Amino acid sequence: MKILRVLVILSVLLITLDSYAANRITHFFKLYSNKTTVLDFKQTSINAMSGQKIERTGILTIKAKKSMIFDYKNERVIINDFEAVDYRDSKKYTYKLTGFNKVLFLLFLGKEDINSLFDIKKMQSGYELTPKYKSNINKVYTYFKDGQIEKLIIVDIYSNRTIYEFYAADCKRTQSGD
Repeated sequence: MKILRVLVILSVLLITLDSYAANRITHFFKLYSNKTTVLDFKQTSINAMSGQKIERTGILTIKAKKSMIFDYKNERVIINDFEAVDYRDSKKYTYKLTGFNKVLFLLFLGKEDINSLFDIKKMQSGYELTPKYKSNINKVYTYFKDGQIEKLIIVDIYSNRTIYEFYAADCKRTQSGD
């Protein structure tokens, strides 16, 4: 009887912790969806089959309730709730909003509650998100520091990873908003 009571208490505690984690991460991302924000970042893409690693740096501009603009040295990617538009080599490429781009949009600007889109678990130093919707994304790991996004890791069903590390640049622009 005591074991059963302990198990019930533990399960209630776990549900409460997961609920707290979901509310906390929702709060963090809502801050980005309600104001225009500029973040400097380093992006590392790792191919699981070949081990190839591609690193790039850039500036991410989150336009409140509208779009995300990734500015790289020779490329600009604009993500809105319908598509991803890639301007590269004086050409324009338009893609349906799926995979990595869809996850980024849903987290930073999505109109739906993050809790309805992802199962959220608190980890020791961050949060693990599993999409509830049909996706080629397996997991998303988010890490915050002082209430601001520090690192985001997106892993697809083939174990390919894209890692975004947000950092403080020399200028005062990083993690700033209107």
